[in-house]
Amino acid sequence: MVTGVPARLLQRLILAACALLVGVSTAFAHPHVWIVTRSEILYGPDGKIIGIRHAWTFDEEFSAYLSQGLDTNKDGKLSREELSGLAKENVESLVDSNYFTVAKANGKPVEAAAPTDYWMESDGKQLTLYYVLPLKTPVSGRVFALDVYDPSYFIAFILAEGDNAVTLKDAPKGCSVSFRRPKPIDDGVKKTLTESFFNSLAPNIDYGAQFSSRAIAACP
Repeated sequence: MVTGVPARLLQRLILAACALLVGVSTAFAHPHVWIVTRSEILYGPDGKIIGIRHAWTFDEEFSAYLSQGLDTNKDGKLSREELSGLAKENVESLVDSNYFTVAKANGKPVEAAAPTDYWMESDGKQLTLYYVLPLKTPVSGRVFALDVYDPSYFIAFILAEGDNAVTLKDAPKGCSVSFRRPKPIDDGVKKTLTESFFNSLAPNIDYGAQFSSRAIAACP
């Protein structure tokens, strides 16, 4: 089960949210940050799933907040080197939330190990975090389900548009992937997503699951 936003990340998110919400009505309080996701399910030579490669693109406002003071050479651009510390901080702070990733093989939860191959890049407006989330134990599941979401809905994870939002890497012959997107949130529901509403929810409630996209990798 995914837990809530980890303390270090939450502190940064709250500071950003406060800065962004100055002068804006707090009637619509959640979510505060939007992240567009792409994922690649990784297979080993033996056909077992060995990990997930994530690419998370942060919204422009949060990207601008995170980028403050990182252009150390003052060239108007952010290099991977300048973003390396931020990338490390991000992946380390995500451990308490299980990286907002829920994966199941044949209906059984699988555990992730510490991230590898992590880095960030900037396109001038938005930051994207890339990292590989290895599985502690490779799995040979005929059905592998992947969800990425924040149960508190402080962060909205949105699956990228198009058919390549989730792909398979080195999968055995005959494997395929499909995904299901959540229904759009109607205006009536949006009006209920106030700060007081979320404060009234029971601790550890999995509220954000209803807004999650789900990818299914299936092999014969």
